[in-house]
Amino acid sequence: MEQAYIQEKDTPYLLQSLNADTLVLSPKYLPELRMLPVSKLSASQALVTSVLGQHSGVDVILKDRQGYDIARVQLTKGLTSLVPVLSRKVDGILAETLATCESARYTPVKVKDVVSALVLRITLLTFVGPELCEDAELQWAVEEFTEVVRDMAVFMLFIPEFLILVMRRFLPPTARMKRLHETVRRILFSKSGRDVKSSADFVSVLNHFVATSEVVNEKEMVAKFLVLMAGALHTTKMATGHALVDLCASPDCVAELRNEALREHPGQDDLPWQFEQVNQLKRLDSFLKESQRFNPPNYLSFDRIATSTFTLQDGTVIPKDTFISMPAGPMAMDPENYPNPHEFSATRFCGNDIPATASADTSKPQRPHDFVGTESSNIHWGRGRFTCPGRWYASAAMKVIVAQILRKYHVSFPAEKMHRLPNVYLDLIVEPNSKQTVLFRLR
Repeated sequence: MEQAYIQEKDTPYLLQSLNADTLVLSPKYLPELRMLPVSKLSASQALVTSVLGQHSGVDVILKDRQGYDIARVQLTKGLTSLVPVLSRKVDGILAETLATCESARYTPVKVKDVVSALVLRITLLTFVGPELCEDAELQWAVEEFTEVVRDMAVFMLFIPEFLILVMRRFLPPTARMKRLHETVRRILFSKSGRDVKSSADFVSVLNHFVATSEVVNEKEMVAKFLVLMAGALHTTKMATGHALVDLCASPDCVAELRNEALREHPGQDDLPWQFEQVNQLKRLDSFLKESQRFNPPNYLSFDRIATSTFTLQDGTVIPKDTFISMPAGPMAMDPENYPNPHEFSATRFCGNDIPATASADTSKPQRPHDFVGTESSNIHWGRGRFTCPGRWYASAAMKVIVAQILRKYHVSFPAEKMHRLPNVYLDLIVEPNSKQTVLFRLR
């Protein structure tokens, strides 16, 4: 992909894969494509196709926009009251996960372990409330869902198409998915079949699902819940893991980031972060955005399925059912987009010379330093219609996690491995190395 971008970045090309061949389009088409209606391009269908989700229930998202709208509207508008709750939860998880950490010596910790614990539990807190977020069976189920979807897709790749409908019911992932759905349904819904188990004073994502449903269909709601939860978990875990490792890889920027966190939250340690304080972490915004530029969630972004045949302004024809995408990874390393692109600059996005752009939450414009901001050269959150609806939540959660680590701990690489381990590439997905260890010490 990188070689193709360097040699012919303005020329479309076909990227072959075991699942669906992808037509990788030049970034020059982005202004024309970004606002096309669903009658021409569908992001939801592309997501289903990318994981063969029609065989694992992921295609429930094609029924309506309920999950998308909840993430974009209710979840985003609730951040003012949600951030302090998440902040207290992060403190508790850090104290528990790093219980052996002292001020006198460093404690080695696997990045994957601490990040997984933090992101899983605060995401469940957001989705189901404080009463259920520590349920071990539910924690297992929501993480198992992603594994089952992946395993089902792998099975489908080796079954002839004409046998899929016959054989699917007998496959191990089918039985696992059925048990998983039954488990989640039992945990989330009471015996009455209509009352969602949640704290009375905490409005969870599940509460929003119930409130915005004309009819409470438990099976459908569980399916939507699991898909939305899986999306939130995977991307937030990966991005937070990359950010923590980049803190250790860029020790020269830690002091400024820590000073910013202490300045915006000068109170005692037992006071939680407020949404307004998190919004003022401009250097941290820039740092997270630079970390994302170096470690994109996927080398391709702006995934769409053509729902009808249409012609671009230069005469390029996009046939119906074509899976299209754009080279997000190479775009982020293009010197025409970013000066010295291979140099990690934590303050790259702190400048104020770029005009603000419209923000989906309508409360304020996006600034160039905003982690959630999108530009023509940065499409890791997507671009145009169906840009990631939960990015304001993900950004707030990540900033609380990283800011609290900065306020309470020193972090660094072990002396014998003072470097970042290579990322792991699963096809086009970019993940932090699961073997990466960092050192924590109480401040």
